[in-house]
Amino acid sequence: MHRGLRRFSSAVSSLPSVLQARSTDIHFNLATESFFIEALKRQTPTLFLWRNAKTIVIGRHQNAWKECDVKQMEGDGVKLARRYSGGGAVYQDHGNTCFTFLGPASSFSKERNNALLLEVLREDFGIRGEVSGRNDLIDSEGKRKFSGAAYRHLGDFSLHHGTVLMDVDMQGLSRYLTPNKLKLQSKGVQSVASRVVNLKNLNKEICHHSLCEALTRRFLSHAPDVPEDQKRVLVLEEASVPFGQDPLFLTHLQRMRDWNWAFGASPSFSHCLEGRVKLGTFEVNMQVEEGLVKDVRVFSDCLYPDLVEELERTLRSARYSGESLKGAVGGLGDWGGREGKMEDQDWKMCIEELGEWLYNETVG
Repeated sequence: MHRGLRRFSSAVSSLPSVLQARSTDIHFNLATESFFIEALKRQTPTLFLWRNAKTIVIGRHQNAWKECDVKQMEGDGVKLARRYSGGGAVYQDHGNTCFTFLGPASSFSKERNNALLLEVLREDFGIRGEVSGRNDLIDSEGKRKFSGAAYRHLGDFSLHHGTVLMDVDMQGLSRYLTPNKLKLQSKGVQSVASRVVNLKNLNKEICHHSLCEALTRRFLSHAPDVPEDQKRVLVLEEASVPFGQDPLFLTHLQRMRDWNWAFGASPSFSHCLEGRVKLGTFEVNMQVEEGLVKDVRVFSDCLYPDLVEELERTLRSARYSGESLKGAVGGLGDWGGREGKMEDQDWKMCIEELGEWLYNETVG
């Protein structure tokens, strides 16, 4: 057993059967779910309810720069998170409710979970829905998707997790999931937009809190396998979760917050930039692997041929982001190869312009 689990096993095993996260930090919530999945493996049916502030969640094998408008996200304070599982990119905000069903595989039923969700919507909110395909829920009248989910069977333990669109900013779907139209080629999976609807459009009274309360009541009343002393709710505060110091949980949390996981885990891709600045016309071809510029070739009619080689050397191994590339080029302001050919101030202005061009043309 993991030594962290030995330390917290009693606290973890006695957790109530319904857990509601107060935090809206996507990284904290994904780490919490991952901790439950990998370490907890409770043999008691459990429901975890949560939601996130504005964020884009991408699949394990997706290219962050191809799926997202990273600069727009940074400007608007939208976080990026990469989940462990596959699938496409999705936008989430406070108008989105996330659910995770956990329990022993011997009595686990995705169909029962879907039936519970649909029953709550019908009985408590007058919204009629149905299952569509393997993992989606749609409204019966308009046939529009309001929930997507995934199911995993892990030995004697299973989980079923997904999202419910309550009052999501539909503008965010296009604002942040529309990549810039650049010469970007990738081996990653490109997301496909679905026809969706907010449940708020079907019932103005529904919200995250009312749905969570209704799901909690229904889950506890339909859970005969849950011991009576665990038929209760625990609100998870980020600063005081019972497993907050568990090494395995902290490992997941650190990874979720790590740039190298969110961006560096993107598939390899190539990017070609073409433009003209005062120094001349530049074509910069970059091969990006694990979020770093692994190789770069620069073609230019610049009057300083040695600068082209120096630019290649400077960009190679740099982190693929506008700020990083701009910073790397900024170091050429003191490049000795231009001595006697241009005044210092004029040279630095040209280098700044080159850096700004790279910043503006880079996807992230």
